[in-house]
Amino acid sequence: MGFTAGILSKKLKNNTPSRAVFGLSWGILYGWITNIGMLPFLGTISLGSVLGVYAASFTFDLIHGIVNAILLILLFGTFERIFLRAKEKYFLEGK
Repeated sequence: MGFTAGILSKKLKNNTPSRAVFGLSWGILYGWITNIGMLPFLGTISLGSVLGVYAASFTFDLIHGIVNAILLILLFGTFERIFLRAKEKYFLEGK
């Protein structure tokens, strides 16, 4: 998420709806990525069992995405100030 946020930072900085969609998308995608770790524990790996794992986690992944979106809407300004201050304090440009 951080890597793609860095790549898209100029588009996300002043666009709250885009940040919300970004957070929602990554909340769901993160769940899909972590579900891969569950696959070796299945008795047999088949299309049905893989779809079952993803279906079982869908509600949680959706909630995770919604919370990401809400937090990005509510707390973006606060975190932006914190990170900019840290950047100025610890990463001096030009040296």
